[in-house]
This record gives sequence, structure tokens and C-alpha cells, in this order.
Amino acid sequence: MIYLVVCGAAFLLKTGVSTEAFVGTNAFIGFMVDMARIATYALLFFAAGAVNPIGPDQWPLIFAGIAAAFIGVIIGKRWLHKVTMRVVQMVTGVLLLIIAVSLGAGII
Repeated sequence: MIYLVVCGAAFLLKTGVSTEAFVGTNAFIGFMVDMARIATYALLFFAAGAVNPIGPDQWPLIFAGIAAAFIGVIIGKRWLHKVTMRVVQMVTGVLLLIIAVSLGAGII
């Protein structure tokens, strides 16, 4: 998913949008990708006849992910107005470089 969001970010960098619009658009792209993924997993579990695809040992990880998402939103809302588009461009470039190197090395 991070790959799609970073690629979308690379496209949006040169459009001249504000930092808030840039982050909001990328959040929406990520949300749509996650919804498609969750729907696919749900259909696969249903087709396989899985009664409960989430085991009891996985719930702490799910709750940690939900908590991290809310904490990220709170931090982002508080600090986003201080971030310049130049910083966003630098972070996007570094993430694209990391993904390219990781793909080339066979890590992902």
C-alpha cells in the first residue's frame, strides 16, 4: 500500500496543491486501497468457509494498529500546518528511493 501512496505522492508533488490537500489526497488513496484489500480478504475468507479468520492472538495487534492510526491523526492535525511542501517533497523522494532500492534488492 505504501508503494501506491508514494507513487500518488510523486504525481501530486508537481501539481501545486497545498500541504493539507496533498496529505488529504494521499490519505484518501490509502483508504481506498485498504477498503479494496479488506473487501478482497473478506470475500476470500467467505469463499474458503473460514469461520473466524482473526485469531485471539491477533487482536492486540489490531488494537495497536487502530491506536497508532488515531495517534497519527492527532499528531498530524497538530503539526501539519508547520510542514512545508519542500519537506514533503524530500520525504517523498527518500521513500521512493527506499522502495526502488528494496525492489531492486529483492527485499520487497
